[in-house]
Amino acid sequence: MADNLYTVLSFIGTWMLYVFPLYQGTLEMSEQQRIISKFNNKDKKFLKVSNWYWLLPFFKIHLEKKRAIEILKDSTINERDFKELLSFFDKSLVWIYVSLAGLLNGLVSTHELVEMFTMRSQTLIIIGIDILMVLIGIVHAYYRVTDKRIKKELTKIKKMLGK
Repeated sequence: MADNLYTVLSFIGTWMLYVFPLYQGTLEMSEQQRIISKFNNKDKKFLKVSNWYWLLPFFKIHLEKKRAIEILKDSTINERDFKELLSFFDKSLVWIYVSLAGLLNGLVSTHELVEMFTMRSQTLIIIGIDILMVLIGIVHAYYRVTDKRIKKELTKIKKMLGK
């Protein structure tokens, strides 16, 4: 019985090690985008990188970095600002790597969980759970940095403060 409990706890904890670093990486990227917008020449349009690329986080970061460099080429930027931007890219990339490690561990954890509840490995169930967990992580990270959610949270805080 205790082994079953530990397997379930391991499954939950391991997938949290995927979801929350992905969220942190998303936060870093949104902060970087806020800073980049200060340098964006309003006369020129730089296409935004689609949020669908979060399905491939490494590619999303690569495209965002490429876009940022194009924006910075078009503006004057001092060394301090450039270092700050580089720091955001590095932080978001590190968090994505940590999230990837959590994802890989989550795959193993899902296999162990399904094996515990069935007599043999159920490949389709494992794949289904893994896809569901990956999507939960992406949706969670994306939702938490949306303007809609941020405004909602600010409204709650203002009400609590009586403003």
